[in-house]
Amino acid sequence: NRTDAFSHIGVARDLVAALSHNSQLNYADLELRTPALSSTTFAETESEENIEIDFEAAIRYSGLMIEDIEVTKAPEWLRKKIESIGLQSINNIVDLTNYILHETGQPLHAFDADKLGTPIDIRWARDGETLQILDGTEIKLTREDVVICGDSPQCLGGVMGGKHSGVSEKTTRIFLESACFHPSVVRKTSRHHGIFTDASFRFERGTDPSVVMQALHRAYDLLKGMCSTARVVDSIDLYPFEVQPAQISFKPSATRKLAGANISDVRISGILKS
Repeated sequence: NRTDAFSHIGVARDLVAALSHNSQLNYADLELRTPALSSTTFAETESEENIEIDFEAAIRYSGLMIEDIEVTKAPEWLRKKIESIGLQSINNIVDLTNYILHETGQPLHAFDADKLGTPIDIRWARDGETLQILDGTEIKLTREDVVICGDSPQCLGGVMGGKHSGVSEKTTRIFLESACFHPSVVRKTSRHHGIFTDASFRFERGTDPSVVMQALHRAYDLLKGMCSTARVVDSIDLYPFEVQPAQISFKPSATRKLAGANISDVRISGILKS
């Protein structure tokens, strides 16, 4: 029930910490290996002029505008991965976003860029606005809902995408969103509308803003392997108030007293770092 562990990489991190410091097991050389990311740098053109955001709703908001996309059946390796964890394969783009979510714990959302429109506005919903979500249900929005808009609301931020701007077999351009929404905002929206998704589950518990761009790089690396013509024509990364790591006072002597065991400072440091 912790977001940092609710992914394959998160589980692997915990296993390395548990096994490599167990003196009864011979796993001292275990280390966490995460997928290597390419050195691709994304061009930023007029992105900041084409997007508006209320930072009371989102801590960080990033995205890639990708052209020359071909939406097809996902390759066999991706279908097998998706189906092995009980999900239904949809297409290469939707399956890719689900794969990244379960691998890294970072939700992504792919919009049909031609249907989304510009400028993109991340804001609070207004009285009287409605949104038809992906399952076809039309919901009445409230002022406590965060929406991603083009000409009108196209996505319930952190919860579920809209049907109109969803990816289809006719899609050739996508806007791939990776964000960190405030947990309380997503929690209120999810409960008010009774919509519970893999994305809202993670956002409600607090996702890691430092993973936002890493997830986009990972997604683009995999996308290029499936669709060689795909290319990033624009990118955004809006993160004005960087979240600093928490600092916690810690006394090894108190740990030894509480545990009733003589754990060395070196070993304590190693456990915490891992």
